[in-house]
Amino acid sequence: MNQFSHAADISPQVRNLYSQLRTRPGLFLGDAGESLTLLETYLRGLMGISLMEQTPLEYVFLPDGFLAYVIAHYHRKEDARNYASIIRQEEAGERAAFLKFWELLDAYLVSLGYAPIAYLPRKTEFSHEDGICMAYFTDMDKLAKSYMQTFNAPPWNDQWTEKAACDRMYELYRMPGFLGMVFWEHQMPVGAVLGRTERYYDGEYFQLIECWIQPHLQRKGYGTQLMQRLEEILQARSIKKIYLITMHSTAAAAFYQRCGFSCDDSQCIMQKILP
Repeated sequence: MNQFSHAADISPQVRNLYSQLRTRPGLFLGDAGESLTLLETYLRGLMGISLMEQTPLEYVFLPDGFLAYVIAHYHRKEDARNYASIIRQEEAGERAAFLKFWELLDAYLVSLGYAPIAYLPRKTEFSHEDGICMAYFTDMDKLAKSYMQTFNAPPWNDQWTEKAACDRMYELYRMPGFLGMVFWEHQMPVGAVLGRTERYYDGEYFQLIECWIQPHLQRKGYGTQLMQRLEEILQARSIKKIYLITMHSTAAAAFYQRCGFSCDDSQCIMQKILP
């Protein structure tokens, strides 16, 4: 009998996610999608949260014994704590390590009597159901248009071009600790909250950098729903605080106050205009 035969199979929800990650890594990981380091970082961020379910649950991301299987595959004798570091050391580059991870995971699952990770048909277009889901790399172009349409309208009257808005969305996505939630209607984003986690001495904080709902849908509860979902995700990850910068005496400030935010009078925002 296989020494790892007691190991539980990967959860069905995780299998579905893995199929998408394997087939369309750029959707989740960005331009350099076929990277084991990026994959490992992405999965670590998901562990302990609900994979977009309403109630946090625990999922099996890897069967017990996978690390031992990787060590045995490479005939490593030393003790190791991380399968990804071993694969990266043994393979030539991030892409090779990314592909080898799936090969080893498939082989291990089969050895346990489970099915390998399925590929999705590459011609299948990725689509969003109406409602709130996490922001992915391939959402950025559509988000840029929604962002531009919102902030070029009153009361902001900004002058965003599509290129500038796209640049901003991609810059935000590539920040360490990025996390975003998007509200979708009829395959189009109508609002979002975007930000990043930061480490402080007493734990992690979340900086909310952008939040918007398109003008024709404001005051219908969409923004409140987005904030509530964001808070659920952050609480599941033990984030201690959300902070943001906004202008005094604006509708945005009033919205955040209704969501439970308060103004910290002990701090100030300083700026310097360069010539």
